[in-house]
Amino acid sequence: VNRFFRVYDQWNWSKPVMLCDIEDKANAPGMNGFKVWNPKANPADRQHVMPVITPAFPAMNSTHNVTETTKRILLDEFRRGYEAVKHVEAELAEWAQVHEPFPFFRHFRHFLWLEILAQTEEVYQKFSGWVESKLRILTRQLEATPGMIIHPNPQQYDLRGTDREWPLGCGMFIAMAFFKDHGAFVGQAFDLRVHFHHFVDVINQWTEKDAYTGMFL
Repeated sequence: VNRFFRVYDQWNWSKPVMLCDIEDKANAPGMNGFKVWNPKANPADRQHVMPVITPAFPAMNSTHNVTETTKRILLDEFRRGYEAVKHVEAELAEWAQVHEPFPFFRHFRHFLWLEILAQTEEVYQKFSGWVESKLRILTRQLEATPGMIIHPNPQQYDLRGTDREWPLGCGMFIAMAFFKDHGAFVGQAFDLRVHFHHFVDVINQWTEKDAYTGMFL
């Protein structure tokens, strides 16, 4: 356990994590239609910030959705886990400390709250899946805001039964923090409306929205 946290706390993420060498079978019969992860040939692959490559052909990056924000969170957790394990090995703590969840609501003071609401189970499953698949777009826009860092909470809070008009729903928190070393200063104002307007525009591109008009929010 110590080695796991230590290795990934210190890993040079300009290099991918791989269990074996990547095989490119483009010249093999019947294999030329498969795209293999290759940052030298594919510009999109060069944008991946925390590549973990699958061992089977065709090799793919299993962490292609990781952003700079989620990379920072993962590295913080690797570091926190490494320190906790060292305390356990020194008999200064119990193993339960290693499994303690991140104190999200104690660590942050400012939050964004997103709600997904629907009137039927079918609409809820489809619309919530669509919104979740686009959250990384909002995350990338927010993390580019000077002076602010964000921490999305992956937990979904069940809102079923809290509103008669919208019997099905869930909510999600995105924490915000402001630091001088990230460019924040006293009295600074943050206008995030442009990010949310763009995100709403993306959500409104849902291809099934006309079939369920008035049944989701």
